[in-house]
Amino acid sequence: STRIKYPDLQLLDSVEVKDEIYADPVLLNSVFQNLIDNAYKYSNPTNRFLEIKVEQTKKNFVILFKDRGIGIDKKEFNSIFKKFYRVKNQFNQQGSIGLGLAFCKEITEFMGGEIKIESELNIGTSFTLIFPIEVKNV
Repeated sequence: STRIKYPDLQLLDSVEVKDEIYADPVLLNSVFQNLIDNAYKYSNPTNRFLEIKVEQTKKNFVILFKDRGIGIDKKEFNSIFKKFYRVKNQFNQQGSIGLGLAFCKEITEFMGGEIKIESELNIGTSFTLIFPIEVKNV
């Protein structure tokens, strides 16, 4: 669906897992869609690229979303997951109210996972979702 929605996005994907992840597919898809939309929105129109990589370690499923977008200043890492926070740049002057990443963090943690960010200005951003393999009784 991403290739249809964003035909100009160069998408590289790989899945290296042996087990199934137990998660709410609707919620997980919402997190994925938000991260994909952000990668597209915050990339230069001439260099839209996203790598999605799903791997399994001994204890976790690790899902990486890595773009070549405008990047996020490290000073903003603690704020980007807060509700209504918006990074100031030329790409988000319309349509964003600052809920997407807060939603991603909340949903990921609700499903027992965590979300991490790495970013470099003018190089790109990576969001890593980590979900435990063992199902926890809630």
